[in-house]
Amino acid sequence: IQDERVTHAQCDPGSEIPSLLTERDSSYPALQILVAEDNEHTRFLVEAYCEKTPFALDMVENGLEAVRAFARKQYDVVLMDLQMPLLDGYSATRQIREYERENGYPPVPIIAFSALVMQENIHEALSAGCTSHLGKPIRQQGLLDAIATAVGHHAPQAAEGTTAVAPASIPA
Repeated sequence: IQDERVTHAQCDPGSEIPSLLTERDSSYPALQILVAEDNEHTRFLVEAYCEKTPFALDMVENGLEAVRAFARKQYDVVLMDLQMPLLDGYSATRQIREYERENGYPPVPIIAFSALVMQENIHEALSAGCTSHLGKPIRQQGLLDAIATAVGHHAPQAAEGTTAVAPASIPA
């Protein structure tokens, strides 16, 4: 398996992104995924890593846009950067959880993804309502495993670089 780390210089739209998937992978369920990430290169990586999956991605650049998008459309998973302009990922997650409670909706898995990987950062993300944490730099298999785990597609286990939380521990 090749090293999947990609530098920002390699993230040009015409460049090749290392991928473990060489053809369309139908073993993943079709999912609607909201990606809240202010960094263009990271959005590009997420899109490239999910290109051969049946995932439909909606990209937003800040927490405020994430909350608005979540209120307009039903998503199966949210990928939430924690450090974004206008509204950070912690606050956006809290607002999404409040919206779900107010409307009687079940909690959607929210995967925090961030370069902030210290235990206190992970705890803060989980306390805000995230269901797991994926450290950056992201790798394709780690991202796909985190998504699959979040929706119960694989046996519940934390993907490499993630911290999983049982659904029962999601704040009500």
